[in-house]
Amino acid sequence: MAHYVLLFVVVALVNVNAEELPPEYQRCKHDDPKFSECMKDAVQTSLLKLENGISSLKVPTIQPLNVPSITIGEGKGAVNVVQKYKNYNLYDLSTGKIGNFNAKITDNEFSMEFDIDYEEVRFEADYSFNGRILLLPIIGDGKCTVKLQKLKAKFTLHAETTEKKGKKYLKVKNCTLALTPGKVIYNFENLFNGDERLGAEMNKVLNDNWKEVFDDIGDQYAVAIQTILGDYADKIFSRVPYDDLF
Repeated sequence: MAHYVLLFVVVALVNVNAEELPPEYQRCKHDDPKFSECMKDAVQTSLLKLENGISSLKVPTIQPLNVPSITIGEGKGAVNVVQKYKNYNLYDLSTGKIGNFNAKITDNEFSMEFDIDYEEVRFEADYSFNGRILLLPIIGDGKCTVKLQKLKAKFTLHAETTEKKGKKYLKVKNCTLALTPGKVIYNFENLFNGDERLGAEMNKVLNDNWKEVFDDIGDQYAVAIQTILGDYADKIFSRVPYDDLF
């Protein structure tokens, strides 16, 4: 999930060399005593701008954020099925409202952590299931939509410098994401080889028991997305020298 958010990592880089960023992006100086406050404002105001990506850095749009594939393993309780998703599109990452925020920077390290709240984030994908959920068999492949409503997310990132061709570049050392939705709405099409009655019943079971289902595998969604975020951050960090970032 969440999320993602690749949004959170890209926004953190609002201080890339001015020649490489559109002028409307807020910049923060690393020696600013209110660096963290400046970064919070920069992240918040950049959310909607990133819907168009940043062409100069080859940063793609985040509306939607597209991921070729994600695999979620079995849970330890309610979910006994491997979930395979392709053409995974995550929507509305740009609509979040940032709460607590903290950023730190030194000559060799950069880190940030923040909370962000969403009214709703959804993903659409092609799914493939064959297993059991809540002890009931589930099988199918087709389109799906999953909505995470009243979502609270917490994101952290820590990066350190490395040297390449005589210049310092950042590399992500740790990246975490935690997701806490207020409600999850599932809709899986073509369950049970297109049996509409069984498919409707299973979707109802999933939605009636959304919390038990999400609590069992939600951390795996978060881990999958945080890995994507870290990889994406490294793509940006590897292009722009550290001294040009802030």
